[in-house]
Amino acid sequence: MLSTEIKNAYCGNCGGRLSDGVCPSRCNSQIGDALAAPSYRVRSDQLPTVVSSQLTKVQSGGLAFACKHLNVKSAMVQSFNLGSSSAGTLKFAMVGRSFGPWSVFGGMGSIHQTSVNAFRTDIQIKLKDDAGQKAFLNYSLPFAITLAIEPGESLRVYFVRGGLQEPTFPGDFRVDTWTPFVAENTETGQLIPIAGLPTLGPPKTGLIKAAGAGALITFFAAILGASSGIIIFSSLVTLGLFVGAVFRTRHYKLELSIATNKAATSPV
Repeated sequence: MLSTEIKNAYCGNCGGRLSDGVCPSRCNSQIGDALAAPSYRVRSDQLPTVVSSQLTKVQSGGLAFACKHLNVKSAMVQSFNLGSSSAGTLKFAMVGRSFGPWSVFGGMGSIHQTSVNAFRTDIQIKLKDDAGQKAFLNYSLPFAITLAIEPGESLRVYFVRGGLQEPTFPGDFRVDTWTPFVAENTETGQLIPIAGLPTLGPPKTGLIKAAGAGALITFFAAILGASSGIIIFSSLVTLGLFVGAVFRTRHYKLELSIATNKAATSPV
């Protein structure tokens, strides 16, 4: 009974009848992920205007961008209200006066309450390219968004690749493979956010600020007549902070130069 059910089953990819549970060879041309790789490279100024206008100069040169056209087979977009979170402060001013065993109090208070609603949007889109390869986008966004996507419409999916080998900026990351980050409806021009972009930002300026503070401390210590041991110690610490800041900046610039060169020669 089990073998009969398998023989009468159909391939979920091409729709052809399975032979002993094996997909026929004509399905081989449709096996694959349409989002595995883009079709062609694009420059940063060829991205949608809303996206390109928000890119920094470092992102435009240090990241590689590409594109691919895909057709929508089905789409589902749902937004959910996850609830509200509130935070507030209470201020109360009170005066009091005692009359023997009795006390009289007077007061005035104020409450400042802020409530924020949290939303989530789940997006599921089935796609297919001209070669028959299929893909499935399934992700969530931490905000509410309204999308109008109909089966049969065409999407221009933009990919990104690159970044620093060792990201030093908070929230920065590296993308080693072509990854979709935004899509554009070719009919309506509506943008569909998918993922964020690496910032390629410079490291924090904490070392430089600390070195500047150390230099001021050393200067005032010398003016106030501090001992030579304190001045020498402060000078060495300040020098070490300056050297660390310089090496950190040079390392970042070298990493950025490597990322820019790789982005310029990144193949599709």
